[in-house]
Amino acid sequence: MKQLMKYATSVAIALPLFAACTKDEVKNDEIRLTTRVEAPTTRAGQDLQKTQFAADAKVGAFVDDYTAGTGTTGATTSALYTNHELTADGSGVFAASPMYFPANGHQVNITAYHPYAANANALPTAFSVQANQSADADYMASDLMFGAPTAGNPVTRTSAAVELTFKHLLTKVNINLIQGAGAPDLTGAVVKLLGMTQNCTIDANGVVT
Repeated sequence: MKQLMKYATSVAIALPLFAACTKDEVKNDEIRLTTRVEAPTTRAGQDLQKTQFAADAKVGAFVDDYTAGTGTTGATTSALYTNHELTADGSGVFAASPMYFPANGHQVNITAYHPYAANANALPTAFSVQANQSADADYMASDLMFGAPTAGNPVTRTSAAVELTFKHLLTKVNINLIQGAGAPDLTGAVVKLLGMTQNCTIDANGVVT
């Protein structure tokens, strides 16, 4: 009976210590991401997502385990998180299910793209702009961006948030219709851009073709 009581006491003491250690490790191992959007070099007047994602905008993130090369051996990567969905809050913070740095202590490469597509399980991936972008939602669904850590890849394990800088990859065109001589009625006027393509491909380096 004495031996049983001693064993039970030891377990009761050990469990809180184990829980505290695990909590600290989780805090340090979690990959937390924030964001900024690089303002495009343009005179176009549309300010949607000019310097920050709109609230509820979806982003897809890729995180790879990075192993540095040694001697004649080049660096290698292996996927940790593929097309991980992130939701912007409008102020530079993402909400998402947790991601963690690898337990082996390796650095990671982080890349991301916008807008999120559920079937984009790898980069390169195909992308198409909306034919009609008169609504804000359709414009933002056509605003292709690519993001990577502001400080560069690879990223060393850290408890601080990792900032991603996103760049607009497509050309923005704003069209303003102004009444000319005779003040014609422009209600219902339609403008078509000819010789344009709606489709492209974005690769793992943010290059569009």
